[in-house]
Amino acid sequence: MFVKIYSMKLNEKVQYFRETKRLSQESIAYELGITQSQYSRRESGAIKFNSDEIALLGKLFEVSASKLFGDESVIFNNSNQKGGNFGQYIALPE
Repeated sequence: MFVKIYSMKLNEKVQYFRETKRLSQESIAYELGITQSQYSRRESGAIKFNSDEIALLGKLFEVSASKLFGDESVIFNNSNQKGGNFGQYIALPE
């Protein structure tokens, strides 16, 4: 079965790679240091993955960040707990 991953959104790709590796949401949540419920909300698209989570997911799934992002451009805001911004980073696929 051929799956066109580049037409998927990031959360859909994460789910695809997790299922391909036969990993549970619980095991990925544990690796990310979050609850299964929090992970489920990210995988469903209700919450966005942060940059650290994406980097770790790439390692867990043994795929590059560019394969996870495909044609997407993603903007990360690096802010502190009090709401101040340190900067904004744009990640583009290779």
